[in-house]
Amino acid sequence: MEDEPLDGVYNVHHSWTAVRKDGSGVRVAFGRLTHHLAANGWEVDWSESINKQNFSVIVGKDG
Repeated sequence: MEDEPLDGVYNVHHSWTAVRKDGSGVRVAFGRLTHHLAANGWEVDWSESINKQNFSVIVGKDG
């Protein structure tokens, strides 16, 4: 099976890693990011690990 490109269809993936002794600032920054993206029409899926040490933000936007 071949994976042929389609005009106007793309997928962008970006990953950040922030290493800090106190992760509270990182959580606040990700919170601001998700609010900003949602306010600009992005669909935002936010999750965090049980120990609140790892965060994930997945966004998508049609068009």
